[in-house]
Amino acid sequence: MLGFSVEDLLPRARGGGVLKMGLQRLGENEWLQPEPDIAARAAAFEAFPEGVQLLPESEAPASELARMLGVAGSLREVACAHHEDMCLLTLAPGADQYRLVGAAVGWPSDWAPAEKLGLSLTALHAPIQGYREQLASGVDHFMARLEPGPIFGRCNWFIAPTDAMRCDGLRSHPKGPSRT
Repeated sequence: MLGFSVEDLLPRARGGGVLKMGLQRLGENEWLQPEPDIAARAAAFEAFPEGVQLLPESEAPASELARMLGVAGSLREVACAHHEDMCLLTLAPGADQYRLVGAAVGWPSDWAPAEKLGLSLTALHAPIQGYREQLASGVDHFMARLEPGPIFGRCNWFIAPTDAMRCDGLRSHPKGPSRT
């Protein structure tokens, strides 16, 4: 027993408290799960092929990520070789915000990758109550100063009143959008 139940936590799943980026600097050996369940990942993308979404401008960053991780292929292959979901953000010349140009998400909770593709970080997070007021400028500042090399991890959690692996249908939940 973990000392809490889903029923106890569910009222907290969609609100309350100040939003935080929740970032932590990671070592290179800490950012990917060492022994992922590859079969589960492949099954996730087979059952939910729309979990992989790519804009044409994602080709170069997806290839760079694949080379960096020693995986042949593009974003789908990288995501199938690792437990972590993979999202690609780019900053176009002259733009002031990063945009989502590629996503490989096996089990999205409360969002659909196809609906977010091409959006800026602020637009991407628009359904999150308080994001614009509490986080947008800090996230934009962090992203503007981010340089190649350092790795940052972010952990978030989501409680859904369902046992479904994908909760994209909860976007219309009566309590509103989630904070993930």
